[in-house]
Amino acid sequence: MAKARILIVDDDQSVRDALKRWFDLHGFTADEAEDGLDAVNKCAYSEYDAILTDLEMPRMGGLEAMARIRGLLPGVPVVVLTGYGDMLNEGLLSNPSKVLFKPVPLREIEKAVRELLAPP
Repeated sequence: MAKARILIVDDDQSVRDALKRWFDLHGFTADEAEDGLDAVNKCAYSEYDAILTDLEMPRMGGLEAMARIRGLLPGVPVVVLTGYGDMLNEGLLSNPSKVLFKPVPLREIEKAVRELLAPP
C-alpha cells in the first residue's frame, strides 16, 4: 500500500519541521507549505490525501486556502491546527474535517489524520 501523502501548512518553520519529521517517521509522505498561497500552488500541481493547516498566516490564511484547495482537491480532508479558538466559528464555515487546538500532542494529530483516512 502506498504511503498517504499529506501537506503541512504553517508559517512557523519549527512547527512544520516537527510535523514533517513525525509524519515521515510514522509512515506518511509529508510536504510543507509556508502559508496558504504556497499550499494552494502546491495543490494545483500535486494530489494530497490530507491537509494540515494553521489559520493565521501571512499572504493567505488557512480559511481562504481551505476554500481554494477544496476547489482543486474536492473531498480532501483538512485538519485545522489553531491557537485561536475565537476563529472556530469562522473556520467551520469553510468546512474543515477536524479542528485541533494548539498545543496538541503530535500523536493526537496523527490519530486525527489516520481516522480521516480510514475507509468507512
